[in-house]
Amino acid sequence: MPRPVPQSGWLTQESGWLTRDPRPGIAALLGCPVIMVNDANLAALGEAVFGAGRGYRCVAHLTVRDGIGAGLVIAGTLFTGAGGYAGEIAHAQVTEQGDFCVCGNRGCLATEVHGPGVLRSLAGVHGLRLTFAELQALIARGNPVMLRYFKDLGSLVARPVATLTTVLDPDCIIVDASLENAAAPFIAGLTEELSNRCPPALMSRLSILQGTLANAMTFGAIAAADSVTRSAVTASPPPFTPAAPPRLPSQS
Repeated sequence: MPRPVPQSGWLTQESGWLTRDPRPGIAALLGCPVIMVNDANLAALGEAVFGAGRGYRCVAHLTVRDGIGAGLVIAGTLFTGAGGYAGEIAHAQVTEQGDFCVCGNRGCLATEVHGPGVLRSLAGVHGLRLTFAELQALIARGNPVMLRYFKDLGSLVARPVATLTTVLDPDCIIVDASLENAAAPFIAGLTEELSNRCPPALMSRLSILQGTLANAMTFGAIAAADSVTRSAVTASPPPFTPAAPPRLPSQS
């Protein structure tokens, strides 16, 4: 689903996000167990298991075409954080005085991109109402507006991705395969900005690749279902329970 999937604490505000867990109702309707995974996480899992991320230990996948998001796969396991929000780079603040966002913050990457999705963003920013095939044709012909747009988009997305890269030290960042021709200028902007913001030692061993699976989410769903049946997907790390302090001898 194209929204964060919290482990608990479903939102009650009228934000367009889910306000309650739909899994019990779907499971009752279908008569079988139901799992729910964020779309960006599914794409990450698909590329990590079946696509460009095979052989890498720590993979970050960037969803771009239909909305900005990231998924993290560490040692073959999908990581979604303590509450299910890991990888939500669209809701990382990139400007302090930006527009208010549906998440409750302001200046989020999502508000700066003017999406969701690159086609809607182009329509909103440049007044260009294109089909995706038309967009691809323009990029193939070297249209300077389209090339600049996607390079700038890569640079903008790099701001939160730089923090993610520095904290997690991934050995591979995969860019949405469905961008097709637009992936090259996007990766150019992303790489340039990451090089400006991340330690050289991290960048020297980081591979930034275009994905190989246009239907990465479908492959991710297959991998997730298979992993759940083998209890191999960890939705979040186990809760930390501090040890009780030692009992000190009483002073008499």
